Amino acid sequence: MLRLRETQLKVLRYFHKFVGNNVLFVAPTGWGKTLVILSALREEGLFPALWLIRSLSIGYRVLEDCVKLGLNCFISAGRRRTCPLVLSGEVDEELIEDYCRKYRFQCRYFIKTFQIKVPKNISTYKILLEGVGNEHFCPYYMQDLISCDVMVQNYFRARRGFYKVVVVDECHNIFMPRMCRMDVDGLNDAILIIREFEEKLAGKILRLKRYIEEVGEGNIYLTQFLSLLDIQRIRQMIFLLENFKGSVARNFKRFIRIINSDIQYVEKGRIIGIRASQITFPTPTIMLTGTWFNIMDKFLPPSFKKIRVDVPENQRLNAVIVDDLTTRYDDFDYKMIQEYKKFIMQLKLKAGDKRILVFGTDRVLQYFTDLADFYEPQNIPKDWRGVMMLKARGRYSEGVDIPADIVVILGCPFYPPDIISRLSKIYSKMGFEDSWSLAATIPMLITTLQCIGRAKRSPKQKPNIVLADQRFQKYKDHLSPYLLFN
Repeated sequence: MLRLRETQLKVLRYFHKFVGNNVLFVAPTGWGKTLVILSALREEGLFPALWLIRSLSIGYRVLEDCVKLGLNCFISAGRRRTCPLVLSGEVDEELIEDYCRKYRFQCRYFIKTFQIKVPKNISTYKILLEGVGNEHFCPYYMQDLISCDVMVQNYFRARRGFYKVVVVDECHNIFMPRMCRMDVDGLNDAILIIREFEEKLAGKILRLKRYIEEVGEGNIYLTQFLSLLDIQRIRQMIFLLENFKGSVARNFKRFIRIINSDIQYVEKGRIIGIRASQITFPTPTIMLTGTWFNIMDKFLPPSFKKIRVDVPENQRLNAVIVDDLTTRYDDFDYKMIQEYKKFIMQLKLKAGDKRILVFGTDRVLQYFTDLADFYEPQNIPKDWRGVMMLKARGRYSEGVDIPADIVVILGCPFYPPDIISRLSKIYSKMGFEDSWSLAATIPMLITTLQCIGRAKRSPKQKPNIVLADQRFQKYKDHLSPYLLFN
């Protein structure tokens, strides 16, 4: 029989007290947040429950705890992983969402889905895929017909069905703007596609590309080149791309996402589209995370009840702040870059054979890649040694385990000043009073802690933390619940 620890039982009693309310639950990684919440849902009979996650790897952890409690759990996935037309190569994965919206009611797999019995006692979408060959149904839509206690799915997958409660895992992500990137040269693919349908509009995109190349770095304003009608026509072209596949279709989809973004920005040959966070909460909602700063409380509705389990002092990571370095835009000049190089080389010499994991923004890391033994590797070697440099907001910034002896945050990972300014104005129009914190401080702090967390997936892992930017001094109070400053 599964037994909860005394601290877990204490938190469980709070959940019973707050049943029916919106709840924020903050506890350290590895504490057992998932198990406690599932226990509370079971005892209160709050099933079916919808459990929202960012990555499928987290979903399997939820599944494991459900099994411990005797609960039925199902992990669902998106069209790219489940559509038979994608898996057979009939439709390119980049186009499947739009293809499905257009041809769904003519699709033989979709129609067959509602003509067969719904499978029972299955736990993941992978099991559904095994039956497609015999029954010829659509696993993507079959997922929504599965009966279970806990339905696990991605944040951005359409929410169908009735649920008594919504659980938002790693809820700090709702405060992070969504980003889409593409190389400036990727606009050539967009021009290629648009020219197939409208030569004059393709000419506008060509002029837009030349403008972006001339800007080099900074804000760009697409409305100077594209009218609302132009943008609408480009969006509609996505339904006509059946003859385009691979990188061409991918870049065109990215171009549309960038058009749909609130902010467009160009940096180091890449176009970045940023969409402001849509901070909304259905009721009742349970939000859980190991990353939460008190400054974020003000953005929660008053209806939320907060349960917090602090990181014990003996489990906080030792940290130092380097006072004579900064990546602040006005100060990050040739002299400062040389000082950072000296710092990295001295650290590498002093550390010897230890593993040094360095995180930084694209703008910063580009000057130091020659000092790295690994830079954004395709796969993380198990027994790596030396210096590994990873992008602060790259594919390895969250959701992976990278054991290290030292973690270096190479500069405060703020967004560029122009982006912060525009994001702040957007949040202000949404009605948020402290819009600057929402645009600048909170994303920076979350990114910092998530980078550190890649080397701290269990209480046994205790890397030393080096915050290589004097500006971190200003945020010591925010970080002190997680770090011990020497």
